[in-house]
Amino acid sequence: MLKEIEKHIGLKDCFCLPHGWLEDFYSQINFCKISDIDALPHLYSRLIENRKKYPQLIVMKRSLR
Repeated sequence: MLKEIEKHIGLKDCFCLPHGWLEDFYSQINFCKISDIDALPHLYSRLIENRKKYPQLIVMKRSLR
């Protein structure tokens, strides 16, 4: 599954908001955990809203540049 996702992402920067226990999973295709405040503004808003229900969410970024 990850290899297929990686094909679609290509060399573009990409963010995700996974549960914390998935950090190692996403790191397999070069996603790295970043600080909440480093998320794009619209993702930060979504993160804060979704943490009400899922407090373990983290922000990850994949950048190959």
